[in-house]
Amino acid sequence: MNKNFKIYIFGRFISNLGDTIQVIGFPLLLLDMTQSATILGLATIFIMAFEILIRPFLGVIADNYNRKKIMVEMDFISGILCLVMAFLIANNIISVWMIFVYLVIQSIISTLFDTSTYAMLPEIVENQYLEKANSYLLIVSNISSLAGPPIGAFLYSIYGIKILLFVNGITFILSGISEIYIEYKFNIENKKKLSEISFFNEIKNGIKYLKVKKELKHLLNMMIFYSVWMIPIFAVFIPVIIKRDGGFSPTYVGLSETAMTIGSLAGASLITFIMTNNKKTKYFKLSNIILNITILFLGIVILWNFPNKIIKFLIISIILFMFNISFIISNVIINSKFQMSIDNEIRGRIGSLKMVIMQINNRYICRWKGNR
Repeated sequence: MNKNFKIYIFGRFISNLGDTIQVIGFPLLLLDMTQSATILGLATIFIMAFEILIRPFLGVIADNYNRKKIMVEMDFISGILCLVMAFLIANNIISVWMIFVYLVIQSIISTLFDTSTYAMLPEIVENQYLEKANSYLLIVSNISSLAGPPIGAFLYSIYGIKILLFVNGITFILSGISEIYIEYKFNIENKKKLSEISFFNEIKNGIKYLKVKKELKHLLNMMIFYSVWMIPIFAVFIPVIIKRDGGFSPTYVGLSETAMTIGSLAGASLITFIMTNNKKTKYFKLSNIILNITILFLGIVILWNFPNKIIKFLIISIILFMFNISFIISNVIINSKFQMSIDNEIRGRIGSLKMVIMQINNRYICRWKGNR
């Protein structure tokens, strides 16, 4: 991969890691300050809904402004905000409403960062390397998701959230400095003042564009199918089957989810280090065949009355591992094709609309998972 992408992925990693660290830090702080799970729940729901609502508007901004500049500025602003909050908390100048305002601002910054960098990626990576680039991003996302919460909990338990925010702020600023060196050309002719942008019309044009482009509609339908059908089977019902029907403890549920995470990393690694462009179609077809086989075998194993429950669990874990390898390969290929098929001047809007659809579905899945 070229120098630009290496700097780009470093910035994405720092941003993702910072977000996942804060995911655990601020809920703990709110609970300590309010002693109320209700307030924490309401704040979480509001931030989630707010993020979904603003994403299409931020997609318009990503299509009208310099995406590299947005990337750099969002990291700097995030870093400064973290340091300011660290100072306020260290001096006991903090309240619940200040935390709430901070989380709302950080939600806007993080969403604009994600939307802009999504639209920017095909501009700094050649089309033939886009699957590999997205696989690297997936690996980075998984690593940050695994590392962030434990780091956040550790820092919070020993030093409090002020040190967590200080470290986070410094890393954001270092990331912003590194991103300055990305070589990126921006078409100045497309630049508009914020007051000149008709947000609703541009969002409407993005929806029309999505409807007209048959290939994009087909790819989006495939992603929705995977999200609506495949993910619930393995994210919602598998824990239920293992715990309730299989009679296993929550520890085994955690181990099964670990097997799926390792499968995700393995699938992304296969694309990154092994898959070649001329075998892309073969990988996609093979991964879909394996997806269907794993679902079939899962049904058989669940219904089969094994004399040894541990062996049954191991077989289920292997199936989950294979499923996630295949799922990631299919998903990365589809997502990369979707990204390549969008015209550059509208990629931010279309990407944000796709993310909104995926977010709504994922929140729905998480809600059902919690209810079960």
